[in-house]
Amino acid sequence: MEVVEYSLSESQRRGGKAGLIRIAAATSLTGTTFSSIITLFLLRLGASPLQIGLLATFRQLAVLSQMWGLQLMPKVGKARFGGIARASSLPAAVFVIALACSGMTGTAAIWLTIGTFAVWEMLNSIASLAWWPLIQDNTAGDAVGEFFARLRTRLRSIEVVAPLLVGWYLGKHPDPERFVLPFSIGLIATAVGAWMFRKVPGLPSVVQEERLLPRLHQVWKVLSVRRFLAFIWARSFVAALSTTFWVVMLTARGLPVSYFVWLGAISALGNVFGLRWWGRLVDEHGGRPAITITVLPQAALGIAWLFLPNSGSPLLYWAGGFYLIWGALEGGLLMGQTSAMMSAIPNNYQAEAFAFVSYAGAVSAMLGGLLGGVFFQHATNHSGGLWGIDSRQLYLAGTQILFLGSWWASTRLPGYAEQTPVRKLVKKVLDRIPA
Repeated sequence: MEVVEYSLSESQRRGGKAGLIRIAAATSLTGTTFSSIITLFLLRLGASPLQIGLLATFRQLAVLSQMWGLQLMPKVGKARFGGIARASSLPAAVFVIALACSGMTGTAAIWLTIGTFAVWEMLNSIASLAWWPLIQDNTAGDAVGEFFARLRTRLRSIEVVAPLLVGWYLGKHPDPERFVLPFSIGLIATAVGAWMFRKVPGLPSVVQEERLLPRLHQVWKVLSVRRFLAFIWARSFVAALSTTFWVVMLTARGLPVSYFVWLGAISALGNVFGLRWWGRLVDEHGGRPAITITVLPQAALGIAWLFLPNSGSPLLYWAGGFYLIWGALEGGLLMGQTSAMMSAIPNNYQAEAFAFVSYAGAVSAMLGGLLGGVFFQHATNHSGGLWGIDSRQLYLAGTQILFLGSWWASTRLPGYAEQTPVRKLVKKVLDRIPA
């Protein structure tokens, strides 16, 4: 396995990181004005919980299309490849906008939207094949936590402001036609992000003489990669089982559809708090403490579903608090997870290894979304529950506690034994407190 021994200059990395932050900002704007509200659009068209679960499945299935990109990216170049692939998704977004303009509802409109959005996800997934290799190229030798703190602070700022504006615009019970404007903004942001890709420097891909399958086999033989894949598998599966159906549960209790856009802003606000602290923690102590501090409370937070209010202001306050806490925990988890991933991926098989990570997350999320759709639909049909608690609440509480499995998988991540355990961090804090 040949090792890459050259890197970008400091000035190239500085410019590259700035470009990556701009691309991420455009992608974030697309997410808040297109991707994140597609579920709300489907609900307004009359989609069922099972169809929402299938949407989550198809979205994850799109990641498997990266196999095509693995053959093309070394020939085209990482940045150019990313820009072309992202630009090719624009016609799919235009078609979804046309569906919204038409005012169609019912089964045909639902399946057309799901199918077209799956194509959009597939092409953007192919484009994202260039994302992590470019980050690895442009952060080599630098403080990864500091860079991601800057990047995610920008992203969360967008995710706080944009959803508030989108939620205000959509109103409580928006007609399908109301989605045309935010979808159009997402279309423009996608085009801008595709254009910005071309300015990001990157190292040439290592020339691989083997065919694709032997290359993937070489990546699979790397122990650090396999252990990170196990963590991602566990995490993505449970997340798809649980988080996909939060919006369905809260909508069933009477929370207006547009409020979920605002809840996204609240979650982003929680996420942005502490990002710089998480970044310093990861740079100084590794990803282990960040993952432990966040995953265990996320699992415990599932108990909150047992106390979900029935309607009105208490429901809104409950949802706001839940999303705020979840966002704060997710910020630290992503920082620790990213640190572990960057350490696990070999430079000389970048594209293949990062694609493997995407596959693991996609397949497990696809399975989780499909099973979750079936189980949640069953819970919906038998919502009487036990001890006066709705079956859907019991489902969400039980599945979220399963996040403990991803914490166990994190204890086998590369470098775990050498990184600082939480108990030592707590001891350091206590030692600084005057007696």
